[in-house]
Amino acid sequence: MKLFTRLVAATSLLLLQAPAWAATFTVQVDNNQYTPQVVNIAPGDVVRFELVAGTHPTVSESSPAAFSPFTLGPTLLTRSVTFATAGTYDYYCSAHGAPGRIGMWGSVRVSTPTPAQEATKQAAAQLNIFPNPVRGGEAVLTMGELKGGQAYRLRITNIIGREVQSVVLRPETLTSGQPINFAALPAGLYICSVLSNDKVLATKRVTVQN
Repeated sequence: MKLFTRLVAATSLLLLQAPAWAATFTVQVDNNQYTPQVVNIAPGDVVRFELVAGTHPTVSESSPAAFSPFTLGPTLLTRSVTFATAGTYDYYCSAHGAPGRIGMWGSVRVSTPTPAQEATKQAAAQLNIFPNPVRGGEAVLTMGELKGGQAYRLRITNIIGREVQSVVLRPETLTSGQPINFAALPAGLYICSVLSNDKVLATKRVTVQN
């Protein structure tokens, strides 16, 4: 029970660290490389560094620093950084690279979003799932109006981050509501994330009481 409580608290903290509309981009940290090496995001988006192999002390090269130095290794497998201001932010591994894009380096380019991108974020910020807690197996998901012609899906993960269900979302139905079936899930806390092209647009915590 104590472990469950800690996991719930940690999950809640992660959700509170970024705005609901922030997109999350993953950078894999491997031996001698960051993948992708260059990430293009909008202000307020999050870059999540995930360790693949090795030990990598990562340092921001910008002035002022975009983030505090951190070391991914056996005791720290991930680190998330929010970039609030437009600009180009280079960083490097001090064990396998050096300032000036030498050796193991990466870069985050933060650009002001286009009107279409901003509209998508505003729509995502209106994400709601009702009722919550979910009883009887079904709830209704609503959002603001999303741009058509793109693929959207709802990813449902448990509190340890494992995907347990995926639902294709139809933009034309979301303003009035799209039914989501939770009947196959055991009772517990879940994280519902709306994705477009594998980018997280919004998240919502949902309690299932089936």
